[in-house]
Amino acid sequence: MNILIVTYSFPPSTASSSVRWFKFFELSQKRNINFTVLCANWSGEKIENENIKYIGNELNFKLSKSIVNYPSFYDLIFHPTLSIRSFSKTIFSDWYRGCKNWINQNSYLKYDLIISSYGPISSVLIGNYAKKTFKAPLIIDLRDLISIQGQKVQIPIIHQLDMLLDKYFTRHASEFITVTPTCAKKAKNFYKKNVTEIYNGFSIDLNNEKFNLSVKSKILNILYFGTLGVSRSPYKILRIFESYCEFNRSVKINVNFASQDDPNDYINNYQFDNIGINWLGYLTKGNLEKFKKQANILLLLEDQNSKGDENLTGKIYEYFELKKPIIVSCSSSSDIVNLIEEVNFGKLINSKKDLDDFLNEDRYIDIETINSCKTKNQFTKLELILKKYK
Repeated sequence: MNILIVTYSFPPSTASSSVRWFKFFELSQKRNINFTVLCANWSGEKIENENIKYIGNELNFKLSKSIVNYPSFYDLIFHPTLSIRSFSKTIFSDWYRGCKNWINQNSYLKYDLIISSYGPISSVLIGNYAKKTFKAPLIIDLRDLISIQGQKVQIPIIHQLDMLLDKYFTRHASEFITVTPTCAKKAKNFYKKNVTEIYNGFSIDLNNEKFNLSVKSKILNILYFGTLGVSRSPYKILRIFESYCEFNRSVKINVNFASQDDPNDYINNYQFDNIGINWLGYLTKGNLEKFKKQANILLLLEDQNSKGDENLTGKIYEYFELKKPIIVSCSSSSDIVNLIEEVNFGKLINSKKDLDDFLNEDRYIDIETINSCKTKNQFTKLELILKKYK
């Protein structure tokens, strides 16, 4: 079965979005499935495989600081995708033109299916072009929702235009894939087409019959790695840590932030006297390993507002692979909370009591449920979709 994958992010890109289809590509090599990948030409050591097509001028992955406060008029002008997600400057890029040229030059090839992974929107547009050229069905993989994304700034008229463009650009899709239950529900209602949830997943084996993640320690070395922002502020959880240690002097909490974003920008000049807060800056994968080993708890941050409930960040699966308990700070109705508590890998902390329970309770993960999240099991779900188009 021959399938064309259109995805802007792919290794050697270090963006988290590059992992999803790279893992699926690796698994496809062991099946009777032939993936051809059209991706941007990221700088770094390329994967030597004739089915991976790095297209356009070489790009460097650039980290930018997240927005600290709620978006201002200035932010909306210089970051238009905050309010209109059916547009991207990549439609003017060498990547976009190069993909169309590659499709034109290889129009004689036969593909059973096209899969386009959003974002950016240029990936969807290239998928449309490939569908027309190769006369093959199109599936759109929504790693993130487009116009109906919960955290998008909704400006009257612009929001309505964004939704119209979204439906117009995706009208040729036969069906959709999403990464979370909430995304699936929203997408099904919006597009009126079939939607399947396929998680990003993790790769290691967790086969212990009783896998113990109980903390049982008075010294907590907590690690967060990733971006911060107005929707991923550490302020609330740090206040809980501070208050807990103030009344439980025997407990020592040290929180390391491996991020390009400074956690001190989010704590509103509050004086933390009872916990340690260390900003490590952005760390390369190798430098981060030392802090992963030292940590006995991992911190997961997402939006405290229900608008972010659909965000089942891929970081969760990275955390699973580290086999360490997870403290979650986000909306109580988030898909993150549902998954974390279902597999019993951690706990949502909204109060000192929650933290006390977390530190003192026995925690054994649900092996059967957690293994359903493995990448190979998610790939099996993908195969069921692919077989419909064989």
